[in-house]
Amino acid sequence: MIYKGREELKNVKPYIPGKPVEEVARELGIIGDIAKLASNENPLGPSPLAIEEIKKNLHKLNYYPDDMSFYLKCEIAKKNNVEIDNIICSNGSAELIFLSVLSHINKGSNLIMGWPGFVIPKILS
Repeated sequence: MIYKGREELKNVKPYIPGKPVEEVARELGIIGDIAKLASNENPLGPSPLAIEEIKKNLHKLNYYPDDMSFYLKCEIAKKNNVEIDNIICSNGSAELIFLSVLSHINKGSNLIMGWPGFVIPKILS
């Protein structure tokens, strides 16, 4: 399929984000726990191990985090027996796709992608 842009999306209803759990509880009169399963959120809360690591590192909150993920990449490289330069850490799949397109697609290059699909590569190319 050839991507034609927004004119193809005229019949698609816009996404309206959900309401906060507290508002749903109030509107529906729900008393007790509500598990929110949207937005890739974990209804169980953070891992106790993560909470302990955060507590151990509270004294470092005044510093910027390691945006190159050096120690994480070292561990991944060691575990998978690869060079650290072969590892990219990101904030999610959108950023990885963004970086892949920027590093591999030039203006005027051909890009083949499925439809429907993630539109970021097309926007960037």
